[in-house]
Amino acid sequence: MFGKLRRLVSKQPTRSELLSPVVQLDFASARPRLLPVLRHLARIDLARIESGDPSRRMQDLMAWRPFSEALGVAVAIDGEAASARIGQADLDRWRISFDAALEIAAGNLREKAAPSFMRTGSGLFISQYRDYYDAPRILLKELARQLPLVGAPVAMVPNKACLLLCGADDERALAEMVSAAGQVLTEQSRPLSSEMFRLEGDAWSAWRPPAAAGQELAWLQRAIRNRDYHDQQKALEAAHAKTGEDVFVAPYKLVKRNRDGALLSFSVLADGEPTWLPETDLVALDWNPRGIPLMVGWADFSKHAAHLLEKLSYVLPRYRVLAFPGGDCFEALRNAATTIDAAEA
Repeated sequence: MFGKLRRLVSKQPTRSELLSPVVQLDFASARPRLLPVLRHLARIDLARIESGDPSRRMQDLMAWRPFSEALGVAVAIDGEAASARIGQADLDRWRISFDAALEIAAGNLREKAAPSFMRTGSGLFISQYRDYYDAPRILLKELARQLPLVGAPVAMVPNKACLLLCGADDERALAEMVSAAGQVLTEQSRPLSSEMFRLEGDAWSAWRPPAAAGQELAWLQRAIRNRDYHDQQKALEAAHAKTGEDVFVAPYKLVKRNRDGALLSFSVLADGEPTWLPETDLVALDWNPRGIPLMVGWADFSKHAAHLLEKLSYVLPRYRVLAFPGGDCFEALRNAATTIDAAEA
């Protein structure tokens, strides 16, 4: 089964996507070429970091609106070898709103090709458009509603050339969906999202299935978040090396909980070291060189040490720690201390 699944989701086409502007098209020329695209916001955020100007907003890089925690919806001008994302300057020049441009783009995508899905033995549907616009077809909700799914429609978009659909009550298909998404996210270029979405009414919302499929999805999502944080850490370290800023960009780490094998994330905050901390399940307070670090859940840490945290303007949450907790704050954290096995994911 998994060999066939690998063939269905492998060797997806790749194509470049360029920042606007590429060509100064008038609206009449651009309109039939507008198509929606999904963008992985954490990867767009890397461009802000690498530009050396952290004050640049995401809106300065592209016109977009949120789709989920990890994804944004943008509009692109389709081309033979590349697509160019449109920016606010393009919209202003055309005198059109983003929502109007997105509606036109979705209509163009709807007319671009007939539905094309391969059904596996378990009931998982894998898109077969191979035109680089598989993922944004999640916006065309009628596609999911027209398929013979067992339960409410569920979707994943692991990269731009792959849309996975199945039913929320189909345990085998859900397990196969997580496996297929994991293959795309770990083996192919330009990953999008490890999120799973469920269609309720007319809106997709983040969802995690029960039982084994849910646990496998949680593993996958932790692993992908770990990769995203690693990329952010390296970009920030490179930026700090150029500016000479002396700060420890704390890594996002994973540890397995012994009682059930669940993955938990943690970061380390050392006394006396200026730190930019990622948001993790646990924070290890390294306060005594000869002692065991104090392990605290993020909810308790952010509650008691809120006055010491300054949230930075990045998609993946990261905080400048203004000072190591001391006095009453440290005692409150000591009273809230936990262990890896006792902590909740």
